[in-house]
Order: sequence, then structure tokens, then C-alpha cells
Amino acid sequence: MRINLFIISLLLFSSCTKTNTLPYEEESKAKIKSFQVTNSADHIPVSINHQNGIITATVPPGIYLTAIEPKIELEDGNKLKSGSDTLITNLQDYFINGRKIEYPITHKNGEKKTYVLEIKTHQPPLNFREVSLDPNSPIVFDQSKSHITKMLYVRNLSGNYPYSTNYDLDQTLAKASLVDDKGKEYKFTVAMSSISTIITPSQIILNLNQIEGRFDDKGYHQIPSAGLYWVKIRYYDREEKLKNPIKITY
Repeated sequence: MRINLFIISLLLFSSCTKTNTLPYEEESKAKIKSFQVTNSADHIPVSINHQNGIITATVPPGIYLTAIEPKIELEDGNKLKSGSDTLITNLQDYFINGRKIEYPITHKNGEKKTYVLEIKTHQPPLNFREVSLDPNSPIVFDQSKSHITKMLYVRNLSGNYPYSTNYDLDQTLAKASLVDDKGKEYKFTVAMSSISTIITPSQIILNLNQIEGRFDDKGYHQIPSAGLYWVKIRYYDREEKLKNPIKITY
């Protein structure tokens, strides 16, 4: 009797554990074989996720690329959309606005797939010293005399990172602005970055006369108007807004 019960239980167990076979999904033939960054003397690691169609290029610490020139190799029978493998410029725009960089490919059998490039970096965070040390007593900059240059020195507490010994004047890496209490930004037309020969930490140097709209062919304007402003600095893909304001007067 016990043997019969054991046999019945085995039959019931086997009927409850029926294996469902999933249909085989053939791998897409529309595929990128390799992706390389060719305009850097340093190696830029790249990984390709074929399932999600994501190409990830990771820029190592201490390397600042203002553009990426790709070299793309396709699997046999594939064709890349014309013009897709051109030089990728203005990486600041990519980091700030997150524009999409796509690589559409088509296999000779008609299959289509679009890969998307993601650019990541391993740069350390910015770490600036406050211009106004006391939030309740901001440093005052009198802008009433337009012929007098008023400079802002924003020093970095993290040694020489991320600047070079040369001034960066073209804003390909450094950008800066003043932000009012409503979030409106007043952009600097020049953001100089340097390592001072006198002061050990590196710094961003900002001229308050070099704010968009301050001067035009008719003269100078009280831009931004008198009030409190917070300094916001972006370097490559990192951005920091100082916690303590400065004060502009006329």
C-alpha cells in the first residue's frame, strides 16, 4: 500500500512540474562589431551592449576630450547610415543637454537596428572655496565704474584638478554664470582656468565686465542689476553652484 502511494505521489509531482519550452529567438544580424575612439593618445574604454543597443565610452580621470572621433567596424552584411560616423564635437552640449548620438545600421536581409552612444567620465567632483565665506555677509562688487575691472577668483580645494597651466579662454571645457534668487542665469563670455604660480590651488578667474549684455556698441549696461548672485561653474561634465552669494551694487 505504501509503495502504491509513493508511485502516485511521483506521478502527481511530475505532472505539476511540466517544463515550458520558450520559443528560440534568433539573434539580430544588424550588429556593430567594434567601436573605437581614435582622437585620443590615451585609451578610451568602450563597451557594446548588443541587446540594448547601447555603446558606452568612458573617459578616464584626467583626460578631457572636446570631441570624439569614432572608428566603427560592422559585422559582415551591414551598412551604417551615411554621415553617422563623423566627428562628434561640442561635448559640453552633450553633457549639459544630453543630446542623442545615434548609429543606425541596416543588414542586407532588411533588419534594422539603431545603437546609441553614451559618454561617461570618471572625473572627480569639483570642490570650490566659497568666495563669500559668510553667507550673511556677502562680498560686495561695485560695478558703477565700468572702466574698472572686477575679478572673481574661485579657488579649488582639490589641488590642481582639473586645470592646466594654460589659460582656457574658449570655454570648450570651462563655463560660468551668475544666478539670481529666481534661477535666472547671466553667463560669462570668458571663463579662464589656471594654476597660479603664487597660489598653490588652481582657480577659475571671472571678469564681472565679461557678462553677456554688460557691454554693446552703444556702451555699458547695468547687467546684471544690483542684488545677490550665486556663482555657478561648469568644468567638462561637472557642475557646482557656490552656496554663499556675492553682492553686486551700482
